[in-house]
Amino acid sequence: MYTSKDLQKIFRIGRETIRYYEKIGIIHGKVNATKYHYYDDLDIENLARILKYREFKFPLQQIKKLRSANHISDFQFVLTNQIKHLKSEIRIDEILETRLTWKMNELVAYSKGRKSFIKDDFYYDLAYSEEHGFAGNDKYPNFTDLSKTSDFPFSDFIAFTKITDNDELSFTNGGTAISKGIVDNLSIETNQLVHHSFDCIYQSYRVISQRMNDTLNIHPEVALLNKLHYQICNCPYVRQIAILKNKRIVQLNIPVNKSI
Repeated sequence: MYTSKDLQKIFRIGRETIRYYEKIGIIHGKVNATKYHYYDDLDIENLARILKYREFKFPLQQIKKLRSANHISDFQFVLTNQIKHLKSEIRIDEILETRLTWKMNELVAYSKGRKSFIKDDFYYDLAYSEEHGFAGNDKYPNFTDLSKTSDFPFSDFIAFTKITDNDELSFTNGGTAISKGIVDNLSIETNQLVHHSFDCIYQSYRVISQRMNDTLNIHPEVALLNKLHYQICNCPYVRQIAILKNKRIVQLNIPVNKSI
């Protein structure tokens, strides 16, 4: 027979882990007349198998299904689902790496003052607008809805603007945006998202206030676009690249059409 201390020594796990596995029915220790827990060889084998499944990242509920499987088909079903889950994790890790690389490249582009014409295609989830600002129950609904948190690593903060007199931008609404490529790749639910697709965007970079309560003068961009015979055709927007102690580094994106 083995004591709890024996199991801790053999498997290098804590007493709390052993007790938790007992509590949820993963292992079944025996209790003697003095209420002392002890274990036999089958418990040792079961615990070793459980820890091995944990190394394969099986959730405890799936481990319970494996242990209670009566038919090989039931066992194969659990294994198949875990294989699918691991493949999904690998794909997500690859996309996260791509996203971080993209952000690094954007910071390089900012430091070099890059300006270019691009295409942009993304889904947008409103967080705040002129109607409710930053107050009340409507504050940041897409941040506080826990059902959407799994999408956060793939999203960017975007703020739309409107052009005022003297070629200035004032911020109208903001939220999170996910590129169409990522939505398609991960099959992200889009029922609550607004799709934006622009064939031609004039893109540059700016530093703005952290509080985003100032106007942004885009007269240099407007003058250049006029010189190149482009017309602004939709609301400009900024995509946040980095937020520092007292400022934000953003992409400035201006949808345009080529003049005939």
